[in-house]
Amino acid sequence: MVYLHRDLQGHEFNFHEISMKPRRIPGFPRNQVDLKTRAARNLELYMPLASAPMDTVTEYEMAVLLELNGGLGVLHYNSTVDYQIEQLKRVKNYKSAFVRNPVCLRPDSTVHDVYDVHNHYGFYSVPITEDGTPQTRLLGFVSYHDIRYQDNRKTKLRSIMTPRDRLIVAAKKDTVDRWDIKTANMLMKEHNLNVLTVVDNKDRPYALVTDRDIRLHEKYPHASVDDNKQLLGFIAIKGDWHDKKRGSEEQDRIYRAAEAGADGIVIDQGVVYGSQPEIVKWVKKHFPEMHTGVGNVCCGEVVEELMGRTGKFIDFIKVGVGPGMACTTTQELAIGRAQPAAVYDCARTVKRLAKRYGDMPIWADGGVKKPGDATLDLALGATVVMVGGILAGYEEAPGRKIDKGNGVWKKEFRGMGSMSAMKAGGDARYSLGKEAIRVVEGREMEVPYKGDGEPILIEFVEGIKQAMNKLGFRTIDELQRYCMIIPNSNRQRE
Repeated sequence: MVYLHRDLQGHEFNFHEISMKPRRIPGFPRNQVDLKTRAARNLELYMPLASAPMDTVTEYEMAVLLELNGGLGVLHYNSTVDYQIEQLKRVKNYKSAFVRNPVCLRPDSTVHDVYDVHNHYGFYSVPITEDGTPQTRLLGFVSYHDIRYQDNRKTKLRSIMTPRDRLIVAAKKDTVDRWDIKTANMLMKEHNLNVLTVVDNKDRPYALVTDRDIRLHEKYPHASVDDNKQLLGFIAIKGDWHDKKRGSEEQDRIYRAAEAGADGIVIDQGVVYGSQPEIVKWVKKHFPEMHTGVGNVCCGEVVEELMGRTGKFIDFIKVGVGPGMACTTTQELAIGRAQPAAVYDCARTVKRLAKRYGDMPIWADGGVKKPGDATLDLALGATVVMVGGILAGYEEAPGRKIDKGNGVWKKEFRGMGSMSAMKAGGDARYSLGKEAIRVVEGREMEVPYKGDGEPILIEFVEGIKQAMNKLGFRTIDELQRYCMIIPNSNRQRE
């Protein structure tokens, strides 16, 4: 594990108080640094960043941004269950190798119905079947090309669709069953198609392949995807099932998320509560393949108790109590811990218990402002760094955009313990019932609007690579094994 200078051992230390000592002469370029990491016991990512489940940080646009670039987005629960599941579906439907169970319409559906499909799902390309479901025979196909000049939205699709005998289709046995996207790609190029329908042996539409998805695969080869090349779907759920009603509501949320294709669940609480181990066991009993993590913790003692109570059910642990930009738990309640010290303590405990429970990924949640902070988290034992405040100014963040005049724009950002967030539903993160008196543990603020997030995110990730390159480490594993952390009173904290 990382070498900790003797003056730091047994002491608390924050980001601005430590540095990484370069002890090697780098012999390779920055582009050879590999940031591949484990986000859960059985889940690898190409980028060790995750967006926080905050209602001004992560909805589907932010999740898509992070995951196309190899990271992870966790959808917040500070909304209705319907809204969160809709966000999850939009993430899962954003890209795919084969779009299974395609949305279909009937021949007597109208142009208006196609626009409804677009408004709900984001696309116009629709197979036409006997009863408007994928379970009946394919009769034709409608795309935007067919409807764009149709002024009468009541026009029946049978009069404008491309009929079945003129359609180029692929056979399921030659593509999906063999997991062969190349055959579909060749057909699309040969016939200049934007969308290809895959049919089963009864000529029913089993899946679609789109030119857009193929281009996304080529542009983002390291995107965080499932076996069907769909982006991963992670949601946050409430972590204190203190009564039967809340427990029932959260179980319903999980069932619906699983039906929508969710890949992971983050049991999200300001600090871990006693019901979390039982929640983990319930999730794993009903959905054993679901990546399931708990949080938040800040010391090895709690990590050891959690692992002792759940065995190998937990897939990752989220570390961080009080360090976030919009969190005031430490200031208001004098509870929390310096984040680097917390990460080091928890990661060291996981390593000590690895023979008994397996190696547990650690998510460092909060306090990161610069690439160097994220690199320190990784060096100290984190496998994923969760960020919120640095993303809140991105165009993709759901916070309200505010015109301050003179060409200056801001975006709304708030902690989940702020009064407005708790009134919107965030009480559960702090184990509050609706009747409880709220104690504020978060700030509401405005942050500078940064525009399109992708180039800024890429620059941040390149900063992590540059730090590792200067230290002489090609991988996160090397960083964690050989890095030396030293005191540094000269490093200024902004």
